Amino acid sequence: MTEEIQKLVKLQVESPKNDLTKGINSKLELRQKLIEQLPKEFNKNEKTLGRKIIAANNEIHSLMQAARQNLIGEMQQFKHQKESLKTYRGYKNPLMNQSSAYFDRHE
Repeated sequence: MTEEIQKLVKLQVESPKNDLTKGINSKLELRQKLIEQLPKEFNKNEKTLGRKIIAANNEIHSLMQAARQNLIGEMQQFKHQKESLKTYRGYKNPLMNQSSAYFDRHE
């Protein structure tokens, strides 16, 4: 399950336009249910596998943080573009819009 989550997160980071969030969330919920069913004590092989899972989980966490930062950056860029467009069109200046007609002062 961890490997499947890791593959989905890598795909999400490589191509952020694909929204794989729902798939990742469902896999995380399923993995949590599986973790709750684990026994209290483990043998040597299970401990080794657990270490590999922890390493993979750390990679998943760092990839998800990178995807989150990319999303935050895109949101900030969109907000900046929106504000720039408002300023360019003069929506913030009430004197320019008194006639209710669109007037592009920059052309």
